[in-house]
Amino acid sequence: MDLSTVVIFDALLLVACGGLLLGRGDGSHSHPAVLYLVFHALVVTSRAYAIAAGAPTFLSGFSQLEALRDDEIVQAVLYADVALVAATLGWVSARRRRTRADHRPADPGHRWRPLRTRYVQAVALFAVPIGLFTFARYGFVPGQDVQSTTTSSYATLALTWPGLLLVALIYCRGFRPRYVAPLVVYLAVIGLQGSGRFRLIVPLVLLAQIYLDRRGRLWPTPRLTVAILAVALLFFPLKQIGRSVQEGEAIGSIQASAKADIGDALLGRSGDQVILDQLALTLSLSDESGKRFFGRPYLNVLVLPVPRQLWEGKPGLADHLFEISRPSRPLALVGGVTTLPGDLYLNFGLPGLIIVMFGLARLSGRLYTAAYERPYASVGRFAFLLLTCNLVQIYRDGLISIPVFLLVQLLPLMVVLVLHRRSAPLSTRTAAPCEPSGSGGLT
Repeated sequence: MDLSTVVIFDALLLVACGGLLLGRGDGSHSHPAVLYLVFHALVVTSRAYAIAAGAPTFLSGFSQLEALRDDEIVQAVLYADVALVAATLGWVSARRRRTRADHRPADPGHRWRPLRTRYVQAVALFAVPIGLFTFARYGFVPGQDVQSTTTSSYATLALTWPGLLLVALIYCRGFRPRYVAPLVVYLAVIGLQGSGRFRLIVPLVLLAQIYLDRRGRLWPTPRLTVAILAVALLFFPLKQIGRSVQEGEAIGSIQASAKADIGDALLGRSGDQVILDQLALTLSLSDESGKRFFGRPYLNVLVLPVPRQLWEGKPGLADHLFEISRPSRPLALVGGVTTLPGDLYLNFGLPGLIIVMFGLARLSGRLYTAAYERPYASVGRFAFLLLTCNLVQIYRDGLISIPVFLLVQLLPLMVVLVLHRRSAPLSTRTAAPCEPSGSGGLT
């Protein structure tokens, strides 16, 4: 098929799937289907249009490397469309009869475990000082140099902890100045680190979801939508802005560079927008090698806690990409991503891609319904939002991101959830949910 024809077909399919999923008004800002539709539109539809309009493809411009062909982009778009259809069917099948999972009060009789502020405070008392020490030792703060460097991910893991726990306190107690003010400072500083942009994006996504849920809104307000779009555009030059600030470049030079990066992003020419290209490369390399991994790369997460300093040959999470890469197409060496459809195809082939996408969508749809049948003050609702704020990473990197981002990057919040296992559940017949928009906090 011609690339231009595929772009039109993909756009029409995206609209059809969106209408099928959202036409009944069942969805909301935190439904996994909504986030996947946005992801597909930004990564697949817009990027395919940009390539059809003349944007260079991944690896082009290097004489020693083999650039992607149009037929490979076409294959990637079509396989992404297959994944979209399978996921759409899964989310539609997850709907329950006579149950609308929206933001109305929970149904009477549901038992739920209340989220208790004292557990969040207890974890914060331990984790926030560690996070601040990590910042002082390994992070960058304007006005001072990075004092030390490290090759261990353990040393920098706690950089996220202060911000995550401030967001958790906002979930419990509301947008009070005592929490919002330090969080703004934290986010401003974390955005200047020059790497790890997820440390800024994940808390911001979670904050937006909390803001909407506390006010019982299904969708962002126009003002919040504008703010989300501004942050989305800021994502592209953020890495270079951080590095430029650390190197002491002039403000005018930083602004000019950021403006150029945003302009490239609007034209689909940014280096961060080649995710579709990397999906195409994953599919081609997988077909050329004839390899299927059948979930073996996922087992490497079991040895993730072992420091590489103690085990030099420790298996890595992307080792399987080295097995399919070749010198002219070094997907692993350039740090390429597979996307969720590419990850499933690489492991299970096309049948597995369809079956697993359907199953994941159905499961996430059920989790969404269960979360919003319970009050805002419940552990279940909080746990679900922790999952959805990381969905972009999961859609981008594949299934391995579920344990990496939930159990590792959100470690202190996972500890909070574990502490609640001993708390007694309540019933909506005898215990009223908290008033999210009021001044009171959770128990």
